[in-house]
Amino acid sequence: MPILLAGKTPGLSDDNIVRLGGKDRYETSIKIAKYFHLNSDTVTFANGNSFSDALSGSALSSLKDAPLLLINNENVSKQKLYLDSTKYTKEIFYDGKGVISDTTIDKLSKN
Repeated sequence: MPILLAGKTPGLSDDNIVRLGGKDRYETSIKIAKYFHLNSDTVTFANGNSFSDALSGSALSSLKDAPLLLINNENVSKQKLYLDSTKYTKEIFYDGKGVISDTTIDKLSKN
């Protein structure tokens, strides 16, 4: 059964809502990062196959004014293209090496 809310959320209307989406969650995370164009020297990453690390890591990403890109260990070419067009000098990988492979970390690291 759907939940219906009476009234409207203050400050929101159909003319000030921006919908961002890509063909999958990975592309959507890049589109969000591009849209908000955060002023930070840091970019953060989380495995897109598990929401828990991205959800908990988003607090630190917000604190650092850093985008949170979702990644997998199969193909990070779009994330790499995005990174190459930015000035981020620091990376934070949520999930650790047990979930994100060393090869993936090496592909995305600028250092």
